[in-house]
Amino acid sequence: MVFLIFVISSLFLSTSVSAQDIDRFNVKVLENMSEDPAANVWVLLKQNGITMYSGLTNTSGYATFNPQNGTYDIYAYYPEIPPNVVQSAQKLGHIINGPETVKLQLGPPYKD
Repeated sequence: MVFLIFVISSLFLSTSVSAQDIDRFNVKVLENMSEDPAANVWVLLKQNGITMYSGLTNTSGYATFNPQNGTYDIYAYYPEIPPNVVQSAQKLGHIINGPETVKLQLGPPYKD
C-alpha cells in the first residue's frame, strides 16, 4: 500500500514539473497596429541562422516553446508566405534565460 502511494505521488510530481517546463517561453503575435491576436502564424526561434524551434500560434496568438537558454532570433510570419513577404515580425538577439512572454506585432502588409 505504501509503495502504491509512493508511485502515485511520484507520477503526480513528475506531471507537475513537466507542465511547468512546457510553458517556460511564450511568443505572443499580434495583428498589425492592433492588440488582436494573430492565429496560425508560424514562429521560428533561430540560433546562428539555424531553426532550433518552430510552431504555429494558437487562436490566442501564442506559440509555446521549451528552449535551452541562449540567444535567439525570433521570427513570425503566416505559414503560406515566406518571411518578409506580405506580413512578418522579428526580434533579433533575444536572450532567453527563464520563463517569459515576448510580444511580436506583425508589420503592415507589403504591396507588390
